[in-house]
Amino acid sequence: MKYFWIPCVILAAVFSLSLLNARTVGETVSEWCGELQSAQQSADEGNWAETQRMLAGTYEKWGARQSYFHIVTVHAELDEVEALFAKSRSFALEQDEAEFRANTAELITQLKLLAEMQEISVKNIL
Repeated sequence: MKYFWIPCVILAAVFSLSLLNARTVGETVSEWCGELQSAQQSADEGNWAETQRMLAGTYEKWGARQSYFHIVTVHAELDEVEALFAKSRSFALEQDEAEFRANTAELITQLKLLAEMQEISVKNIL
């Protein structure tokens, strides 16, 4: 009987950690997406200094979580987010509203994809 319970406990622990990871990634990404949307609004108002400050703050938070994300997600997706952050910062420096808006929207979509990849769903399991 003992041989039955040990795998069940291990399986329950792995499942619990997977749920915790999905929640943590989802909450973190939601926070970043909100900040990026605020940066887009700031750019729409023509306040580029505030836009750059907000974008830098979000990128700093992204950098602080890099180790965790490298452990739990696909590296190619992280490289894409990194490239999109660099482009958004560049467009903010150039004050190119159309390109900034388009690129930041793509960045938000890519971040949401990272969170979606961690969700426990049939699509992710199969």
